[in-house]
Amino acid sequence: MGKTFLYRDHRGTLADSMTTVREFNSKRELIDHLKEKVAIFKIDDFSGLEIKFYCYDDRIDWDCYIVHMEGYGVFGFTNAIPE
Repeated sequence: MGKTFLYRDHRGTLADSMTTVREFNSKRELIDHLKEKVAIFKIDDFSGLEIKFYCYDDRIDWDCYIVHMEGYGVFGFTNAIPE
């Protein structure tokens, strides 16, 4: 298995976002998590999911990678690119 990484949902404030931090082992685990979170929208195809560098956030000491998908928008952020 690959190196673990952290994921947090996009929220209105950083404090709110940090309450959603979860650890994952793979991009597949993250996608399964996202599918559950957005099940109401009936998104089945996550092939367009992109994770790319966004910025360094010194408030939380993370290199932030934005997790987004065309047609949906921003899901949240990771602290690494999943393997």
